[in-house]
Amino acid sequence: MKESNTKDIFLEFDRAQKLSGLVTGASLLITIIGVYLIPAEEVLRTQILIVIALVAMFSGIYYNSPKLYLNPKFRFLPDIAFLTAGAFSVLSSGHYGPFFLIFLFLIITIDAYIFSLKEYVVVVIASLILINVGSIFIWKTNPGLAFIILIQSFSLIGLAIVSRLFAGYSLKVREQKEALEKLNKQILRDKRESLDLLDSIGDGILSINGDGKIYLHNKSSVDLLGIKNLEGKNLNEVFNLYSRDKLPVDILKGITDSSPLIRTDLYYKKGRQWLRFYVHLNPLFADGALIGLIILFRDITKEKQMDEQNTEFVAVASHEMRTPLAQIEGFLFLAMKQLEEVRDISPETKNNIEMAHNSAINLINLTNDILTVFKLDSNKMEVVLKQVKLSDIIGGVISNYEKDVAKKNLKIHYKNQCKNESKIITDESKLTQILSNLVQNAIKFTERGSVEIVLKEDNKSFIIKVSDTGYGIDHSALKHVFERFYRPENWETRKTQGTGLGLYIVKNLVERLSGEIAVESARDIGSTFTLTLPKEYKNSDDLKKASEEELKNFIGTF
Repeated sequence: MKESNTKDIFLEFDRAQKLSGLVTGASLLITIIGVYLIPAEEVLRTQILIVIALVAMFSGIYYNSPKLYLNPKFRFLPDIAFLTAGAFSVLSSGHYGPFFLIFLFLIITIDAYIFSLKEYVVVVIASLILINVGSIFIWKTNPGLAFIILIQSFSLIGLAIVSRLFAGYSLKVREQKEALEKLNKQILRDKRESLDLLDSIGDGILSINGDGKIYLHNKSSVDLLGIKNLEGKNLNEVFNLYSRDKLPVDILKGITDSSPLIRTDLYYKKGRQWLRFYVHLNPLFADGALIGLIILFRDITKEKQMDEQNTEFVAVASHEMRTPLAQIEGFLFLAMKQLEEVRDISPETKNNIEMAHNSAINLINLTNDILTVFKLDSNKMEVVLKQVKLSDIIGGVISNYEKDVAKKNLKIHYKNQCKNESKIITDESKLTQILSNLVQNAIKFTERGSVEIVLKEDNKSFIIKVSDTGYGIDHSALKHVFERFYRPENWETRKTQGTGLGLYIVKNLVERLSGEIAVESARDIGSTFTLTLPKEYKNSDDLKKASEEELKNFIGTF
């Protein structure tokens, strides 16, 4: 940080002392000139010149020794020396009294900027005594002596007060300046430490002001972006992000509050290389207006490549397992049917085969979930659109789980509040999978009470609510329920089987169908999942593909 400049020469102690030395030299020079201009006896002139020579020697030593003139303990030395010399000069001859008076006034003026108030009062009192004692010796026969003393005292006191007032302001400014400089040094030191800390972080960090310009960044951001001199540049010039399809993405679009935005599906082009970024954007608001951003980002290209390879391996393995598992489940089902006709079979054997059959079904469901997740994450989930009746799909899902409801002595209710026929263009199988997961979870986590499904509509959407009277979900866990592999840590969830993929699949399938899903829940009261589907399907690519399939089917009838 640059040091601030000032024209006030009295703000620094050493400057004031040097100025005192300069004034002393000038005063001695004037005194010497006066000695030769004013007629006097040679003896008196010699005595005064000797005094002046001694003062000059003292001044030379004092003002050329920083240890002396910068030491507050020796601040009185010049005044003692100069006043004593002046007193000797005045006592020697009254011819040079005016020079002594001028010199004394100069010292009083300078001292106002050097000494503290108490010290300055001592100097002024000493000067008053000296000047008046000198006047008594010089003008003792003068009938106007009292008037001379009064005028000298009044002049000296007035000069002292005025000088101190100006000096007080200057000293106050000096103190403020020193405090500001100390604060600036501390700020610079803290800033340097903060910058060093930021530079030690492997993630890139960008701080953006209200004008969209970068005002702070760390070394990692320069390395990740491959751009030097980031400071002062517009964010849109250096931080261009793209989707998986390499289409530009405006990460600032849709920011309405101070909630952080986290994205792991954005790409950045560094030279000829495409990097996948993790981006954490934290908006800063004041009085409802966006005043800045803090962006943390890092390269997750290799992490995602390894993750995708692992996911693909699991998907391939699951796909290969699905056929033999289906055969095992089929054979176990046939065995169960045949055992129903056998009378001498033991209940334990029958129960073991049922358990094996249920385990085979669970494994098949798990492989199906893994394959679904793989298709969703790799953007390979195709949508097959056709017009369907929501009431028929809901009725089919309810019938599939009637046995499970009966086993737990629960009740399931369905309310259709739509005034018109609930027809919608969507993917029937995926909507069935969504509702099946929601109903299955409702039954799984409800020990007594009921499960209720409500279908209603507004002008633009169909709304399906799946409610239960089960364990409920803690408020702190609600924001995590749609995350992959998430299961609340409580004894109720530990009693039930599951991988934590069900609601993750539900959320992604809902979004794939251009819908929305939300959850409300309270412990020991139950949960309500609200599915909202638009009456007019929004994804133009899916609609175009559905139209092409419909045209192919139409041509195929000829």
